[in-house]
Amino acid sequence: MLLLISSILGCVLISDDDLAERLAWGATDDSGEPCTTAWWYPDSDGDGYGDPLGGMELCEGASGTVTNDADCDDTDPALSPQTIWFYDGDGDGFGDPDITYVSCEEPEGYSSDATDCFDFDASIFPGADEICDGVDSDCDDEIDEDPIDPEVFFADTDSDGYGDADSTIEACTAPSGFVVLSGDCDDSTDTVAPDLEEVCGDGLDNNCDDSINDCALSGAYGLDEADGVLWGEARRDAAGLSMDAQGDLTGDGVTDLVVAAPFADNASSDSGSVYLVSGLITGQGSLASATARIDGAASGDRLGVVAASSDIDGDGFSDLLLSTSTVDAGLGRAYVLSGPITGAVSVSSAIGTVDGATSDDRLGTTLAAPGDTSGDGLADLMVGAYGDDTSGNSAGAVFLFLGPATGEYALTDAHASFYGEAVSDRAGVTVSAAGDVDGDGLADLLIGADRNGSANAGAAYLVLGGASGSMSLADADWILRGESDGEEAGMGLGAAGDVNGDGLDDLLIGGGGGGTPGIVWLVSGAGLGSDTLADAQARIDGGMTKTFADGIGSALAGAGDVDGDGQADLLIGGETSDGTGAAWLLYGPVSGGLTLSSADVTWTGSSGDLAGYSLAAPGDINSDGLSDLLIAAPYADSPDTNAGTIYLILGAGL
Repeated sequence: MLLLISSILGCVLISDDDLAERLAWGATDDSGEPCTTAWWYPDSDGDGYGDPLGGMELCEGASGTVTNDADCDDTDPALSPQTIWFYDGDGDGFGDPDITYVSCEEPEGYSSDATDCFDFDASIFPGADEICDGVDSDCDDEIDEDPIDPEVFFADTDSDGYGDADSTIEACTAPSGFVVLSGDCDDSTDTVAPDLEEVCGDGLDNNCDDSINDCALSGAYGLDEADGVLWGEARRDAAGLSMDAQGDLTGDGVTDLVVAAPFADNASSDSGSVYLVSGLITGQGSLASATARIDGAASGDRLGVVAASSDIDGDGFSDLLLSTSTVDAGLGRAYVLSGPITGAVSVSSAIGTVDGATSDDRLGTTLAAPGDTSGDGLADLMVGAYGDDTSGNSAGAVFLFLGPATGEYALTDAHASFYGEAVSDRAGVTVSAAGDVDGDGLADLLIGADRNGSANAGAAYLVLGGASGSMSLADADWILRGESDGEEAGMGLGAAGDVNGDGLDDLLIGGGGGGTPGIVWLVSGAGLGSDTLADAQARIDGGMTKTFADGIGSALAGAGDVDGDGQADLLIGGETSDGTGAAWLLYGPVSGGLTLSSADVTWTGSSGDLAGYSLAAPGDINSDGLSDLLIAAPYADSPDTNAGTIYLILGAGL
């Protein structure tokens, strides 16, 4: 059959004149000779070769399914259709299914794979690695699944912006409840996170620094950096020669500060005044704005020794103990003022008085509010008379009066009297509440005799609660004598609280006469019965510290828990070589042989201030869970010469 399409445009004739072309397209007979019949094939691509099927041109030389067996002898070359190629604009080996080219050979810039979903970026193709870029990199219609560069996010259960390092997820963006920052050491509460400030006393490691209540002060400071400052009213007042801060004396429900200014002239020359300052001292102020002021009765009385007491008269309010050793040529007198006390009052309004017996007894040089020593539910009064001659010239004595201490008392009315062991002992030169050393529920008494012993080694006496009648201090329940001559043990006393954590109250005993740098002994209540300070739990010696020499031993205080570790701390005051004065804080537990260079914190006054001459521990007056401190500098010169200044140090202050 002859296919006559020679007139059709786009066809080529296979003729006897082109044997090679005929052979190429199978136009031969069985003998291999060229066919005599002319065949025409459509040539759609104009390459001189036609498509024998009349459709898509076929490519020769490859195995295919279409053949051009012109004479049906099954010996002609195989033909296959042309390939559709897909434009590969980004050269990643995968083409764009919408841009094609048909040819037998792969054109440059094309691919046989039509699965590229974005042919403008060589990093995007089927099977590519997903990365966190918001693009479907592997062409599977999902974005950023199983990326090779995920970020780690941390579970933030408490929504404080910091996650738990042990609870993580990997993703490109933070899922709900996860954050990029870790380090939360307690993901159950938003009060704990690395960027928070420590909240003292809450029992939590608020800032995740592996230290619970890391609020402790440390280092050296000037008292001009104190959190609160109170000035004496006038020149020469010497405010702060004595002070205390226990209980609510003004009846407003907060702890009050009691400050004595023995040379104040408010009533008459050197009559002395005592100020009650209610609550927290903030900023700087004057004692002139105190909640209450008690003035001495007469010129020269120098009212100036104070102790805040719990309820002595049984009316439910804290009471105030005052004394002066200069009344009546040195007889001395102690007063009990019933709380609450407000406004300006005279000491003559006292509900109870105790007078010395003999000139120069110096009754009231020291006094203390020991608490309830008898178990009757009322607070008691203890007053020293270091010049008492009952058991020898200046052997000294201490008198205990039980509450309610109302009316006028002579020394013979005392519930208990304790006399020095020997001439010149000066028993009662210091007296202090001791707490409950033996744990029997009764308050105990601590008495100092700094000149006891032939060479002034000194002694401190513990008298347990329940004592009555008259006794020599040689019969005290516990006598702690100085270790060496000249130490003058007992020149300072204090109740330390439970410093070593054994459940018993400990004692502070100071010494340091004869120009020595001073000594402080910490005595454990568990050692009851030892007769020498050599057995003390700790001995803290003065000596050289950084830039000054110190003389310690007379001003001591149990500081309470200033650093929030659950143990009582110690506060020591002392005079420096230029009269500057300083106070040192040691965090409990304290043991062994130490010097003041071991102190955790030091506060220093200005030249001549006598900073640290008296100390007080008011407890936690700003309710942050840490005990606070008061340090007096009675000869400080603001607002005038020797007016005196009291400094408040908050447990987490400075």
